[in-house]
Amino acid sequence: MKNQKEHFETALIASMIIVVGELVCGQTFVVIMTELAVAAVLGLLAAYRLVRGDKGRAASAGAKALVFAGLFLVGMGLDFANKKIAMSRAETIIAASRAYKDKTGAYPKTLQALVPEYLEAVPRAKYTVLWSKFHYADGRLAWMLAPMTVMPSYDLNTGNWSFSPREAIPVVLGRLKG
Repeated sequence: MKNQKEHFETALIASMIIVVGELVCGQTFVVIMTELAVAAVLGLLAAYRLVRGDKGRAASAGAKALVFAGLFLVGMGLDFANKKIAMSRAETIIAASRAYKDKTGAYPKTLQALVPEYLEAVPRAKYTVLWSKFHYADGRLAWMLAPMTVMPSYDLNTGNWSFSPREAIPVVLGRLKG
């Protein structure tokens, strides 16, 4: 009974790291590195306990290490899904912006100008709670994967993608000022 409670608590803690870090904050790197580091430390602890002859505690630490290792993989999967969702939604906005230009001769000044004729609503970039909005300024679309990381942006005028914060920051700041 005690082991079941310990494993439940371990799974709960590891899951909360995923929920808060990945789903709320979009901090994929922090989440996966935390899960991986905890899994590694618990794995080493399990090996140490096994060498010392404490098989029961070694098995418990090993099981906990597996929980964190498994949730590391979940975090990687969520990150991959988040990026795919954002790219797909960006492509929808890009197509709507091109249709707008075909009709009016210019790209929209804001993403809201695409609603309702070209888009039902401006979509969220990702499923996370924070840092989930698209930013748009001067024919450039951008979003943040996570703060202080790569920021994908698309230039409607050139048709080029960039994955540099240097390219995306003016778009984000332009959107925040507007």
